[in-house]
Amino acid sequence: MIKLKVTYVLFILVFSALQACGGKEEIIAIDKEAPKTGTTESAKKVIAFAESKLKDIQSIHATVIETANSEMYGSEEIYTGDIVMKFGGKPGTAGDQWFESKQSVKGKNKHIRGVFTSEGLKELHLNKKKVIKGDKNANSAAWITGAFSWIYRDADFYTKMKGISSDNKSTQNNKNTHRIWLEAIEDVYGTRCYVIAEINPQIEKFVQRYYFGANDGFYYGNTSEATTSEGYGINKTLIKKLSINDELPQFDVEVPEDFTVEMYVAPWDAKNIEVGMQAPDWTLPNQEGGEQTLSKEYTENIVLLDFWATWCGPCKAKMPFVQKMYDKYKSKGFKVISVLSGDVGHEKEAAEYIKKHNYTFDLVFGTNALSDTYKIRFLPTVMLLDNTGKIVHFRDTPGVNDNVDEKIELENAIKKVLKL
Repeated sequence: MIKLKVTYVLFILVFSALQACGGKEEIIAIDKEAPKTGTTESAKKVIAFAESKLKDIQSIHATVIETANSEMYGSEEIYTGDIVMKFGGKPGTAGDQWFESKQSVKGKNKHIRGVFTSEGLKELHLNKKKVIKGDKNANSAAWITGAFSWIYRDADFYTKMKGISSDNKSTQNNKNTHRIWLEAIEDVYGTRCYVIAEINPQIEKFVQRYYFGANDGFYYGNTSEATTSEGYGINKTLIKKLSINDELPQFDVEVPEDFTVEMYVAPWDAKNIEVGMQAPDWTLPNQEGGEQTLSKEYTENIVLLDFWATWCGPCKAKMPFVQKMYDKYKSKGFKVISVLSGDVGHEKEAAEYIKKHNYTFDLVFGTNALSDTYKIRFLPTVMLLDNTGKIVHFRDTPGVNDNVDEKIELENAIKKVLKL
């Protein structure tokens, strides 16, 4: 009788421990290593399990946190907030969506509350006391709205992950060339999750991970891990709290009386600074510990303003050519001023980057207000000014298929204004 009682107590203790860790012991074995290509059987089982749970999901209410950690910047919190979405039971069928997000990146703080419905977007920008309205094609400025796009808005996501895809970028001979495997089981804010890892062979030293509940199959976020010439970095977008099919809150998006109302305009359609306009003057601190005033610079030189950020890969890729132009034409009265934009708080890293790569052009530290004044939409942005401060060349759309060689375009503009 005593032996039976001890056995029963042990059973209760083991069962309680399992319950505390999520309720069930895993039945899908973790892969010992990544496959050479394609998706492992264990990963397929997890993905199929997660896909099977979609039919049970009519709505979600999640608290989401995105963080970043890198050798260059250390740890940063990108945003926190709540998102509520209604679904039709399968990917690609998202309905109304409510969201509230507090965002803080590179010195910019935003507090946005909004809603997507079949009629379009309406969001309150509480910091700036304005409302943005747009049709169903509008995009929100709140990053949290993209937190679930990987899973719920891509009807082919599960098919791709299981190994066969219609995406030409990830297939060869109708087979998935990505390496996808069940890497581990980890705790995500108290929920035990299967970790599905994916490597795209076309992107060097980059791993994407997806988290699915080991017991419920629900999606709990993703991480992106990369090792580049700038060092190691990882972004995590994880769900701290998830409710399925509960009564959903509707955040208040009524327009307060003292808020201005603006209609949504896509960044590529927004009115920006153009050729022929006068460049707004500024006085900014530089990497030497002093200050520079734009109007004093262009009265003595033809000035190229190169707006960039330390997190912007295309900006850095453009800098060797900018340095080449500076070396080639500085004796003719040509000056380059590199303007740190949208990167407040990372002035030290910017200065170290310029020094590390032996760039000899000037560096000044911009403000968020300056970026707004110059209506910076994309990075990198370059503006060439004549001796009156008038913009004679402008380019802010790298990668756009307009069949223009930007290097030739920029050098031709420099030679023209220098009358060479």
